[in-house]
Amino acid sequence: MCSQIEHYSAFGHMLDALFLRDEVLMAIIPPDPFTIFCDASGKETDDVFVVAGALSTVGNWRAFDGEWKRALDDNGLLYFRMSEFAQSTGQFKKGWKKNEARRRQLLQRLSQIIAGRVMYWMGVCVFKSAYTKANEKYQLAESYHPYTLCGHTCVELAHRWRETKHLEYLSMEYIFEEGDEHFGQLSDRLFQTYGQRPIPRKKIESDPNKLARPLQVSDFAAYEVRKAYVGLDAESEAVFQAFRKSFLLLGTIPATWGTLDEEKIRVGANMLDIPKRQ
Repeated sequence: MCSQIEHYSAFGHMLDALFLRDEVLMAIIPPDPFTIFCDASGKETDDVFVVAGALSTVGNWRAFDGEWKRALDDNGLLYFRMSEFAQSTGQFKKGWKKNEARRRQLLQRLSQIIAGRVMYWMGVCVFKSAYTKANEKYQLAESYHPYTLCGHTCVELAHRWRETKHLEYLSMEYIFEEGDEHFGQLSDRLFQTYGQRPIPRKKIESDPNKLARPLQVSDFAAYEVRKAYVGLDAESEAVFQAFRKSFLLLGTIPATWGTLDEEKIRVGANMLDIPKRQ
């Protein structure tokens, strides 16, 4: 960690300036490595782009995998994708639409599994308008596309949470949804900052040996964060009111969320020595 202090401090100071909400839950944690699973919601050409992540120990994720699979099997589902569930498409096209009792029962069961196994989650949002304005002044796109910026911030938040628990001695892996645009750029930035690269995995996969079911939790979180921000002003308190309502089912899991507006992106660009455009 010592060799990474300069980059870590730059991102840390930027996060300190953000309008992020942080809830901390004290816990006694056994010596078990951490894994953070991250997924994106939206395209980088959309008005709102989000990356969300869920963090827990390897042991917790192993238990989660079995519990999550049983819940899906009991409902005749191969996977859980929040966009399909919300819009009653895909697996949820027949037998789920307008069946509120069934929908509520599934969400409650999945949420209980998440609450019992996830130790911390985060969501980072970037508005296209804010990013575009900052990118006009700094060479952001060359090194920090919205996906990279949000993904890097999620990992940074995970490191900060681990630090608050005085658990820096436990290793941490970063797993991101395979196939996301600019994954290579994110990989380079994370390696530059932390000396390790993210691992690409799939949240929906016919081969169970290649499947990373915890990414379905990140998909859930990313969808809800994006839904809370779409159509709302970035600085509006209504954003956070909507966000809290969306996540009532997740209970008391410690979480950090927020937006990176133009000013905060520019502050971060200065701290990270990103060149200005001529």
